[in-house]
Amino acid sequence: VATVLLCSPCRAQDAQAREQALRDMQIGMQGLQQAGEDPALLAQLMRDMQDPELMQEAQKMMRDPTWQKQMKELQNSKDFKESVKKTRD
Repeated sequence: VATVLLCSPCRAQDAQAREQALRDMQIGMQGLQQAGEDPALLAQLMRDMQDPELMQEAQKMMRDPTWQKQMKELQNSKDFKESVKKTRD
């Protein structure tokens, strides 16, 4: 019983983390869409991607096993697939 009680908050936190990751992904996809339509925004995105510190932080985040697990779960979620479909339409 104690294990169930201890794991319930974990599941809630996991669900919240997935929801936040989905929102972040949706915002990111919208930003990419906007960058594709706005040459100044696209130029800024390209400059940001050439920033070694920014890219180092992004790579550090992507190597994190927790982040990788969350992204794998997110990619398999119905909400994520629907969001990707919306950006393609």
